[in-house]
Amino acid sequence: MLEMPRNPFRELIGAQVLRVERGRAVVRMPADDRLHNSAATVHGGAICTLADAAIATALRSALMPGDLASTIEMKVNFLAPARGDLDAHARAIHVGGATAVGEADVLDAEGRLVAKAIATFHVRRGAGPVRPGARTAMDPDVDGPEPA
Repeated sequence: MLEMPRNPFRELIGAQVLRVERGRAVVRMPADDRLHNSAATVHGGAICTLADAAIATALRSALMPGDLASTIEMKVNFLAPARGDLDAHARAIHVGGATAVGEADVLDAEGRLVAKAIATFHVRRGAGPVRPGARTAMDPDVDGPEPA
């Protein structure tokens, strides 16, 4: 697991970046009682949040320093009740001039596919600050160290 600087939203849902490669990311969310619905399974909104965070991380690892991206559309198919800790395996599908598309498979602790997400992000080229030595648009306060 990567050592992560403080990020309040990720702390709120307990999400942790486990792995980042160029255009790919794995983000884990422990499923405690606060994320459960009335059926004692992980709430769909929490699953959406996890998928969005993982896709964003994968896309930032494929964008150039100073590029900013924000979600403009997302679709999630829920395939099975989600129990226990969840991992979202995300990848960039398309990185264009003004938009980027990514997908995530959300797996339970037993490796069962519980949800599939696809999201479109608006990309603003060169709209953000560039960190010295940055190779990607990753934010170390959110994503951890850039992939080699």
